[in-house]
Amino acid sequence: MRVSGLRKSALNGVAVFGSAIHFDRASQAFGRRLQTHSEVVHG
Repeated sequence: MRVSGLRKSALNGVAVFGSAIHFDRASQAFGRRLQTHSEVVHG
């Protein structure tokens, strides 16, 4: 029973870690898009 709970927490940790990486990549891409857009508009 204890091993099952440990495995579940490990999977939750991996899921949270993966979501954090995905969110970081997405926000970086969004920031770059805003930066290039503002450079084009404001020259």
